[in-house]
Amino acid sequence: MIYNGYDNSDEKENAFLVGDAPLYNGLKNIDFKLLPSASICYWATKDLLSLFSEYPRIGIKTINKSLNLTGDNNRFLRFFWEIDSEEIGKDRKWIFYAKGGAYKKWYGNFDYVINWSQDAVSFYRS
Repeated sequence: MIYNGYDNSDEKENAFLVGDAPLYNGLKNIDFKLLPSASICYWATKDLLSLFSEYPRIGIKTINKSLNLTGDNNRFLRFFWEIDSEEIGKDRKWIFYAKGGAYKKWYGNFDYVINWSQDAVSFYRS
């Protein structure tokens, strides 16, 4: 049996109910409230759990869908050679879009760019 610092079961039960019981690697059960859906990750460290309160969730910063859907490919997708190269890249109107295609051994299938302007992104989110 692992000694957890409690002299009797009533003390231990009360600590767990209050959320102040030390668990595996020094965490307390209340620490898991930092996780989305309050999941229990027995292997998580305090540093790891603190990241969930320190930074915004990915779903807030991204369009979170199961597929890359524009809702209107004819309007929002272009072949990269159709767009001026100065307009393509991070923090620009167009970014590369991996739509898929034939097998390429080392790198590829970035023939398309997607309109990533604020108006277009708002449309994708809707």
